[in-house]
Amino acid sequence: MIIGGVLMFKKISWIFLIMLLSVTMYAFTAYSAGKTAEDFGGKIVLILHYHRYDGNYDGWNLWVWPHKPQSLAGKSYEFNHMDDFGPFAVITFDKKWEQLGFIVRLREWEKKDVNADRFVKIPKTGVAEIWVLEGEMDFYTDPSKIDLSPRVKAAFLDSFTDIYAYLSTPMDTKQWFKKVQVTIDGKNLPIKSVTKADPTDISKTKYIKISLGEELKPEDVSKSIQLKIDGYMK
Repeated sequence: MIIGGVLMFKKISWIFLIMLLSVTMYAFTAYSAGKTAEDFGGKIVLILHYHRYDGNYDGWNLWVWPHKPQSLAGKSYEFNHMDDFGPFAVITFDKKWEQLGFIVRLREWEKKDVNADRFVKIPKTGVAEIWVLEGEMDFYTDPSKIDLSPRVKAAFLDSFTDIYAYLSTPMDTKQWFKKVQVTIDGKNLPIKSVTKADPTDISKTKYIKISLGEELKPEDVSKSIQLKIDGYMK
């Protein structure tokens, strides 16, 4: 839940999740604006843009397959264009399909961007253009709604003293003082430390552990707990 621009913990079983809403928008344009599939020399076209927050696209590619009205075998495709959002692929098909499936993967299945198949409906123009953000299941079809602001992608209360948070962009945990704030019902909680949740990270990290200076009470977990990190929230 998001209230007043800060993150609210939501109880799911015994895990508390956080999602961040940012407000800074970036101006991206559609490569296919005003075009149909014929302009690209195909019956249908998929244009898939991909953005990674660290800017490292080495080895990342696409696995795409026809899904409707018939599901067929997939094929790998490389990103063959680049713009301000990141690399993108223009994939043409010589047969009309109602829906395509896709997976963003690292090399030959070393890793998937998200661990699920995703599907794109083909509009009447025959051109489907989408924008995919690292680690997010949902994708954009309208570039004017894309937000690349630093964000807390998710977080959970692991114990009565520890909060783990996943960030879209790396943070220097040595500079956490006065930048990280946790409140419960509007009252600031003392923070003992902010450290790398993954000790193998060399310098900055996207996965942090927030250790509270005092233990929460069992009844506190049903209250309004908020996390704020300067530079990651507006």
